Amino acid sequence: MKPLLLLLALCCAAIATFAQTFGGHPPGLRWQQINTPVVRVIFPQGMENQAQRTANVLHFIHQNNLRSVGDRTKKVDVVLQNQTVIPNGFVTFAPFHSEFFSTPPQDPSLLGSLDWIDVLAIHEYRHVLQATNADRGLTRVFHYFLGDYGWAAMSNLSIPAWFWEGDAVLAETALTGAGRGRLPSFTLEQRALLLDNRRYSYMKARNGSLKDLLPNHYPLGYAMCAYGRAQFGNDFWKDVLHDAGSYRSLFYPFSKAVKVRTGLSTRQLYRETYQALENQWKGERDSLPATEFALINKGVKHKPTFYNFPHPLSDGNLVCLKRSFDKIAHLVAISPAGEEKTLTTQGIVVDDYISENGDKIAWSEVQPDLRWGNQYFSSIVTYDYKTGEKRRLPSAFGGEGSRYFSPCFSHDGSKIAAVQITEDQVNTIHILDARTGEVLQKLPNPGNHFPMYPQWTADDKSLVFIDKHEGKMALVRQPIAEGAVKWLLTPYTSHVLNTPHVVGEQVFFSASFTGTDNIFEVSLNSTNEMGELAIFQVTSAPVGAYQPSISEDRRTLYFSNFTSMGNDLAKMSSATALVAIAIREPVELFPMQFASEEGGDILPKIPNEKYPVENYDRLKHALHLHSWFPGGESRNPAITGVFTNILNNTLLTLSAGWNLN
Repeated sequence: MKPLLLLLALCCAAIATFAQTFGGHPPGLRWQQINTPVVRVIFPQGMENQAQRTANVLHFIHQNNLRSVGDRTKKVDVVLQNQTVIPNGFVTFAPFHSEFFSTPPQDPSLLGSLDWIDVLAIHEYRHVLQATNADRGLTRVFHYFLGDYGWAAMSNLSIPAWFWEGDAVLAETALTGAGRGRLPSFTLEQRALLLDNRRYSYMKARNGSLKDLLPNHYPLGYAMCAYGRAQFGNDFWKDVLHDAGSYRSLFYPFSKAVKVRTGLSTRQLYRETYQALENQWKGERDSLPATEFALINKGVKHKPTFYNFPHPLSDGNLVCLKRSFDKIAHLVAISPAGEEKTLTTQGIVVDDYISENGDKIAWSEVQPDLRWGNQYFSSIVTYDYKTGEKRRLPSAFGGEGSRYFSPCFSHDGSKIAAVQITEDQVNTIHILDARTGEVLQKLPNPGNHFPMYPQWTADDKSLVFIDKHEGKMALVRQPIAEGAVKWLLTPYTSHVLNTPHVVGEQVFFSASFTGTDNIFEVSLNSTNEMGELAIFQVTSAPVGAYQPSISEDRRTLYFSNFTSMGNDLAKMSSATALVAIAIREPVELFPMQFASEEGGDILPKIPNEKYPVENYDRLKHALHLHSWFPGGESRNPAITGVFTNILNNTLLTLSAGWNLN
């Protein structure tokens, strides 16, 4: 009886333990700064090249590209964070500053061919300009009386999230030769829904859903912002932003501003935007032949489910990564009859990617530091399908083995190729011992190109991977024994290339060459009669086909096919007639004549000015008063000031009150 009572007591008890956490950054970081009238870039020592580039891009936009947002500007602090492996960037109001998480993503479908720092600089500085140009009228009054808290509250009450992000994506598209507005993967959900005649209300599209597949506020906002500019001119959204920030209409200021300038409600603008997209995409679908393929996952989906990265196994089953809204990503084995068996789960990941060779599966997982809040690592996890053994390679925390991405086993299972990205953004492919994690070889990388998703050739003597450099990407082969020599398999392009798969002399990969993401094939050695690299199209899926792999007998192509209910696993004969293609330039969602009014691609015009670098005195900048607000009680009025430093590791709140009695 006593053990049962003890068990019941433990079940009802709430026990919490805490480890001591000191700030967000390891104490050994030496911070430096570039301080100009436009921006102060704060960065760890070793990141000067990225800091100089950030300062140059922001200065150029400040001087040349304000027309479509407004000419109100404010000096901003930008912090480059290099201790995390999670790619991100943001602008926050209190205190007003921006942070760039400087490690780029491996998945090229997230941002395309552009350099990561360039994208962050253009996108996040657009948020700075949005915020400063919304700071007028009633928003300005609250900013004056409450500080940054008042600025933040009034700006976000008047302006929807889809506009903040959609307009910023529009800026990165209009001001470059690539940008997310030209990526088919960026509008994947919208294309799938409209081709399947699934229309949702504006309010559901705006607020999202935990039940149905919906694009988030980034593609929703980009579509509406691009359509609005195409229909009503380059300055349309600038005027709406100014009116909304001023609260010209006290209730629904943003929607009322749209109505005044277009005669359309926000709902009507949404419906017109999606009708234009539907007409465009259905016309493209009807003009192209569709690929015949069979589904592998069986049954009718009652909720969005995503099957990704199919790989054939030696016993005839297929391994893939499966997730849904209510289940985390987990590896499943699927039999030829469609029966599924869960193998293991993934931990925290930046990229869902898994690779497989000889029944050995590998991926990378994120591990937060146990003490420092802004420090994360990325380590290699392996799973043996035959034995069920799951293990993490050594050196997961700190050291050389703590920042690895997109690992792949060699065919004999003794080695792993993985991309290492150091804190200072030095990119190298490492060849590792598959058991110990020891670095056996580092492939030379002159020019510090950015490699993605390395795959072994059949003889384990070369690696095939996506190579990104100077805003373009190509598929390359690098012989391990020949050092820095790289053989181009495709020309460098602004199109997105993704997830190569090598079988024999052929390389299968997905790409956006034809306006939608599909599967293409190149040979490791062949060119056409003109001596040009020959690329052949394998699939013609109306929405998108991804992550190709080939069966052991080389007769069946497996891939992931996107639909309005998520990704399905598909298969087709690999002997399908191939169609040679010519690469065309990436296209925008809507014709962007207004891009020329923005100045077109600014990246070739960015100067290379060297700004003075000096040490950043953390003690001097330890406190920064950014917000203040009244409080207390009727007989005890008080005012509170909030101090937070830009590095976000010091917080001080001071209150002063007066007792009226």
